[in-house]
Amino acid sequence: MFELTPPIAADTAAGGDPFAGRLATAIRDRKGKVVAPAHAPVEGRLLRVEVRRTAPLAATLVLKLRTVEIGGVPVPLTADRDWRKLLSQRKGQVEIPMSFPWERNSGVFRVQGEHAVMKAGSQSDWITEAQ
Repeated sequence: MFELTPPIAADTAAGGDPFAGRLATAIRDRKGKVVAPAHAPVEGRLLRVEVRRTAPLAATLVLKLRTVEIGGVPVPLTADRDWRKLLSQRKGQVEIPMSFPWERNSGVFRVQGEHAVMKAGSQSDWITEAQ
């Protein structure tokens, strides 16, 4: 699970901007061995920011996780947003925003409101694989 540390304000953010966060839970390999510990710093880039100025007011943010710090060294990271837990909790009643083909290995988020902000502490599930 990924946790955003500073907020992302859609009004001032742009594609290409960096963002930071941390692992809320450890990344484990298929045998259960910890590959990256919980709380490890994560860095990424915004791929796209779209602000909708008509009702319903909202923003779409596309985040791409790029690296996770392991033992003080940034390690490349491939990750996709994992919707399984949310789908299970809401019994399949979830609108899943789609990414464009060139936005592979990313997560799409919709944030509601006139001045939409993805808040610090926002958590999301990802399927990750350290390269």
